[in-house]
Amino acid sequence: MHLMTVSELGRSLIDGRRRLDAGEAEWLGWLVEFDRSGEWSLDGHLSCVAWLVDYCGLARTTAKERLRIAYELDRRPIIASSFASGELSYSKLRAITRITNVDEETDQILVETARSVTAADLDKVARHYELIEEQERPVDALARWERRGLYRRGRADQMTVVEAVLPVEQAQRLLNSVDGIVEKAPAGAGGTRAQRRADALCDLVEAGLAHLEQGGVVDPEVATVGVICDYDVLCEKAAGTATTDDGVPLSGEAARRLACDAGIYRIITRGRSEVLDVGRHTRQWNRAQRRAIRFRHGGRCAFPGCDRTITQIHHCTPWADNGRTDLAAGVPVCWGHHVLVHEGGWTVAYDGPTATTTFTAPDGHRVVVRDPSRHKHAA
Repeated sequence: MHLMTVSELGRSLIDGRRRLDAGEAEWLGWLVEFDRSGEWSLDGHLSCVAWLVDYCGLARTTAKERLRIAYELDRRPIIASSFASGELSYSKLRAITRITNVDEETDQILVETARSVTAADLDKVARHYELIEEQERPVDALARWERRGLYRRGRADQMTVVEAVLPVEQAQRLLNSVDGIVEKAPAGAGGTRAQRRADALCDLVEAGLAHLEQGGVVDPEVATVGVICDYDVLCEKAAGTATTDDGVPLSGEAARRLACDAGIYRIITRGRSEVLDVGRHTRQWNRAQRRAIRFRHGGRCAFPGCDRTITQIHHCTPWADNGRTDLAAGVPVCWGHHVLVHEGGWTVAYDGPTATTTFTAPDGHRVVVRDPSRHKHAA
């Protein structure tokens, strides 16, 4: 390998980065064309984003952002040209495309500004623009209400960020309730104020759930946190990890802590456990079957690229056609893919020995996926 001088290496990095951005610009152009064509649906996906997750290995948030930027470039030629030429980095592009509904003159100013500022500076410009846009829009109580939401974002340290977007008056009521509990804490209570607030919020949820359970408003089963771990990890304190039923990793010690005050249900992949095969006796899946089938598929829809966790258990062979209500006969699918199967003419088959689910389109095209639970045990 030829040894470069520092200046040569730096120039190579700059040129290489520009070539990568040019390739990204071309790829984003293809992406718009692909999305408009609707070809992503030929493989049974419900959106172009789901297709990108499955076939391009992108995270869902990344796929959504790529699609958003692709459409912005498609309608803004000045920005697109600057990015394709390497004049505009992807980080700066991402900030500029947050500034929407502008004319070509403004785009030219943004490109010129980008030459002399950092990507962080452009992020601030974009945020100021968004704030000004919000101020100029008339206050619409209904539109404001429609922006509410609750979101979860995982972290690498086995913690999770839960973000609540609420109207200011509801947020204040929530914080007042939380602080009311914090203020009643005994003198010398440990932890920071933020930590005591987090504890108080969890206490409020537990109290509210208990109240609603007594009134028959909610089934406490819906609040159950399923934790999957090996017997030796749970009972023998062997080395190992666990996962929640939707695939979030936990330490073995965390699983043992949760088991101190919890009901335990078993999902055993070999041998006998709860009654999982009920044959032709009933069409309805029992609770044990639903748990086991959903665990087998990672707690989400079985179709590759789909991350929806609210699922229905589909009979691979319809019960009306002498299908059985057995563990190997059920596959969890979201509402959209359930429609694809019933109204769209697709079929689903599960093979226990190979731990694979096969979706087959009306034209014979097959989509095969292996159970996530088997990946875990093979790792």
